[in-house]
Amino acid sequence: MFDFIPGQRCISDAESQMGLGTILKVGVRTVTVVYIASGDTRTYARENAPLTRVEFAVGDTIQTQDGVALTIEHVDEQHGLLTYCGADAAGNAHEVPEALLDNFLQLNRPSERLFNGQIDKHAWFELRYQTLQALNRLGHSDLYGLVGSRTSLIPHQLYIAHEVANRYAPRVLLADEVGLGKTIEAGLILHHQLLTERAHRVLIVVPETLVHQWLVEMLRRFNRHFRIFDEARLDDDDSDEVTQTSITDNPFMSEQLVLCSTEFLTAKPQHFQHCMQAEWDLLVVDEAHHLLWSPQHASDEYRMVEQLAAQTRGVLLLTATPEQLGKESHFARLRLLDPQRFPDYDEFIEEEQNYAPIAQVVEDLLENRSLTEADLALLQQTIVEGDNQVLLEQLGAEQKTLDPCFRRDDEIESRDDESESKDNAGAHADNADKRGDDDGVNDDHDSAIGFERNGLTQEISKARLELVEHLLDRHGTGRVLFRNTRAAVKGFPARKVFNYALPMPESYAQILKTCSDVHVSLLLAPELLHESIASGQRWTGFDPRLPWLQSTLETLYPQKVLVIAASAETALDIAWFLKNRSGIHTAVFHEGLSIVERDRAAAFFADVATGAQVLVCSEIGSEGRNFQFAHHLVLFDLPLNPDLLEQRIGRLDRIGQNETINLHIPYLEGSAQHVMFRWYHEGLSAFEHTCPAGHSVFVEVQDRLQSTLRQAGDSCVLEQLISDSFSRYTEMTADLHQGRDRLLEYNSCRSHVAATIKQRALEHDATTTLADFMERVFDCFGVDSELHSENCLIIRPTEHMVNRFPGLADDGMTITYDRDTALSFEDAHYLTWEHAMVRGAIDLVVSNEFGNTALSAVRYRGALAGTVLLECLFVLEAATVETLQSQRYLPPTTIRVVMDERGQDHADTLTHNAINQVAVAVDSNTSVQVVRAKRNILKTLLRRCEQHAQQQAPAILNAAHADAETILMREINRLKALQLVNPNVRGDEIMFFEKQLQALSKLIDATRLRLDALRVIVAM
Repeated sequence: MFDFIPGQRCISDAESQMGLGTILKVGVRTVTVVYIASGDTRTYARENAPLTRVEFAVGDTIQTQDGVALTIEHVDEQHGLLTYCGADAAGNAHEVPEALLDNFLQLNRPSERLFNGQIDKHAWFELRYQTLQALNRLGHSDLYGLVGSRTSLIPHQLYIAHEVANRYAPRVLLADEVGLGKTIEAGLILHHQLLTERAHRVLIVVPETLVHQWLVEMLRRFNRHFRIFDEARLDDDDSDEVTQTSITDNPFMSEQLVLCSTEFLTAKPQHFQHCMQAEWDLLVVDEAHHLLWSPQHASDEYRMVEQLAAQTRGVLLLTATPEQLGKESHFARLRLLDPQRFPDYDEFIEEEQNYAPIAQVVEDLLENRSLTEADLALLQQTIVEGDNQVLLEQLGAEQKTLDPCFRRDDEIESRDDESESKDNAGAHADNADKRGDDDGVNDDHDSAIGFERNGLTQEISKARLELVEHLLDRHGTGRVLFRNTRAAVKGFPARKVFNYALPMPESYAQILKTCSDVHVSLLLAPELLHESIASGQRWTGFDPRLPWLQSTLETLYPQKVLVIAASAETALDIAWFLKNRSGIHTAVFHEGLSIVERDRAAAFFADVATGAQVLVCSEIGSEGRNFQFAHHLVLFDLPLNPDLLEQRIGRLDRIGQNETINLHIPYLEGSAQHVMFRWYHEGLSAFEHTCPAGHSVFVEVQDRLQSTLRQAGDSCVLEQLISDSFSRYTEMTADLHQGRDRLLEYNSCRSHVAATIKQRALEHDATTTLADFMERVFDCFGVDSELHSENCLIIRPTEHMVNRFPGLADDGMTITYDRDTALSFEDAHYLTWEHAMVRGAIDLVVSNEFGNTALSAVRYRGALAGTVLLECLFVLEAATVETLQSQRYLPPTTIRVVMDERGQDHADTLTHNAINQVAVAVDSNTSVQVVRAKRNILKTLLRRCEQHAQQQAPAILNAAHADAETILMREINRLKALQLVNPNVRGDEIMFFEKQLQALSKLIDATRLRLDALRVIVAM
């Protein structure tokens, strides 16, 4: 507390952002202060006014209201008011009354705040140090951006994300089979690119039916808030003419993360024009196989994406597998990524055929089979570098020694016969889908790691693995295409089918006789047809599927059951029936609900204790949601398209599902539903297994199928359709299996790399540092936290909350630090180092003065009682340049110095944690008095600490130089070597890393030491 005198300058301890205040009036019990910078006036109680007197000392630099900066040479005091005398940069002398000090002055520098009596609590200083340490750890971690999302740690997904996300402007095709998580892979990549600031503006283009699925996935899993752009948002003029607007009028420039449909962009020319002008960093296109292209003609949608891809640095295309696409369609996707690399379809086919022999050799190497003389000759021609030749010589010599039956060329035929037999035996392997006992790692890869197999020595196995790595890097489309299959990736559940034939109601039979020409979708959902034309009794009064469903749910109780119907109307009617006729707790999920309402319905269903047993979904409403905690799925009706059927089952059948999936399928005898069930079950085997060939068969027999649905009673027609469909299904499945690009499979997930990433991610999850850090954050900022349930906390703002806490709702929120809990309890926010709340809290600490001064008393035998020590935290931090990723090589690095009055450094003995354990809090008035009394000593200590820190800085900067040189030159040399044998390596990618290295070197050289925080320590 100081004696208040009008005209004195002070600063508010609680609202320092208001700038420098001037005492306006002093009353008996109050003091009034005006803050000219912010235009505010405050009246405080004199007894406990949160004000600190601002006094500068000789050597300090101040600034006047006229903008003149001067260094203080001496200070005069008269009647309690100060006049600062000093010289400016030109040597001109000035006398500045404190009333003329710059009103916008904020005491952010630690030394200024300390010597002006603004001393923070001990806990704030601890938090600041922990925050700096966390920033350093995160900057050095190559997992940052890959393991902090609400996703399971699945090896092939982690591998793809790790491989692609670290590239400059990645342009890749993600073509995993259904259920393997292409959306998650794309989300991991874009999340990492955004987090590391390699991308700022992202555009996602998807079919209309998938817009909400993507919105939910990006928000729920990655906490990325995309904005949907559609007609309702833009409210554009209906004119077909292209309007010429300036870039400032472009609605696409109003958001950084945009999600829109293909249909929306092609509906009006101005939509696409605005989108093209918006300058995206990353383009993501889902269902890219629906973009039609041939050498003679390209669809409007294809040309649209082609133009966007041509001017966007990074492009992710999500598509069906190459086998499903067909060669021509697959080539069309590659053209979008790099038209110069893939200009001609015939050349592409010829080049791809050249890789077939190499693929077979790779498989033999991975399976540790002995090689033929021709195999070794092919390897010698393919990988010509010296190191590879040494490996080949070692492999050939040791193999002949160990394997007296070294195979000659005439044995190739027998090997091929064996391979063909294996392929035929496994023609339906893609459909087996039995859950393996591993965690999703490719078994084919695992064989490459076993060092003692088939009599081979450890040295040979290592040589084989190194050769495989080099061959994979040279594979034709290996860098731009990733395709994992269910046959290679384990972890899928089995499926069981339970079908229920129910009698056809007379009401339906009469309507179907007179309305056979309606659209087949109404034949498959007769309740919709009945409701549209019939009067009187509603369908819920006679449809046997409803009492059957009631009985089934009662039998399965308390197990969770997901029910899917084609339409929202049917879903609502089912829910009404279950609630009013049987009292079964039911949640409803359909496209008419908002995302918040869907969240509540999903949470109600997921709640084990008091939640609903059943969730009734519509076709569209269920998109984007995976209910892997449920194991029973009721298909109340059947869709016409096999892809939609697989999408329904995919709500439960995802990688990571731990239980057998039970499919319950009711149908009306003699109806189109009956036909549909038999065609799926007997013609495609689509219920018990995934059906990659299903869509192709459907396209071939679509007209016959629809005709048969209208003639549901003609058994001969149905039997012939089923027979023909099954024949084509068998042929196509065999073709898909035999056409598997095994070289590409290996390249899409190198298991030893994937397993290492997963193990490191598990170790990352096992640490408790984040929970401890956030608990300290909550304590300091005044956020209340209490236990909600196992692994869950509820956090709420309090009356004493400092500032507005980032991401915290006024009514609080539920959080968890546990991945498994987050995956099963979607209502809980999953806090990781990548979560917006955590990143916001870190920014809040380091970008403000919180904790940059402190004073503590410590019992310390290393100094006499009453001795003052100064703990300084200096930070070396490269300037942030978005294209350089400087934080990766020189993240905020703390140099800690603890100096006593004799100039000795005690940092090793007085560690930060040691001080915190024995520190005694000192009240604010006493702290201010100590600092004033020891001001000159502390200033001397501060200079010595800075000199000591400057001596340590070069070693850190040299290490940053070495890291940048090692990491970037290794990548540059690797890409240059690959470019000689693999034209998919882009020249601009190499140039980017070369320029990055040069710029980083200059940036690191320009880095200067910064005092971030200091703490006065008084020995007791």
